[in-house]
Amino acid sequence: DDRIDTLREKLALEMPELSAITVDDYGEVIAEDLVPLRDAARKYTPVLLLISLQVVIATALAVVHSRRRELSILRIIGFSYRKIWLLFTLECLLSSALACGLGLIVAAYFLFGSSAVSLMPFVSAFVASILVSLVVGRRAVSNSVPSVLRNA
Repeated sequence: DDRIDTLREKLALEMPELSAITVDDYGEVIAEDLVPLRDAARKYTPVLLLISLQVVIATALAVVHSRRRELSILRIIGFSYRKIWLLFTLECLLSSALACGLGLIVAAYFLFGSSAVSLMPFVSAFVASILVSLVVGRRAVSNSVPSVLRNA
């Protein structure tokens, strides 16, 4: 610390227009610069969650629509509505858990282990995915077998 202070004093005498900062000082400057970014992230997180929720709903409904025949065949071979609903819901939950986990890893990697990584968006996205999978799972079992097979 004494050497750093000595170097600062020499630099101030020889070049008063420059200032020397340490790595710790630089870290504080960067942290101060991230405050507006963090505030903006807090402000727009609900909007981004609503958009991602709409994407999840649309994707899940597209999966149900594309797999109507498969779901009807499961019903024909003896699966109850409850088992089909449970299979579909667990599949949605597994993909949601994997997506949230991967998103958390990517966010932590890009923020270099910073404390700026918050679990709240990931937890709320997973909870929203649970609700969507429950509702869309109900939609998956609501198709009548004869109409699905007739239109296939």
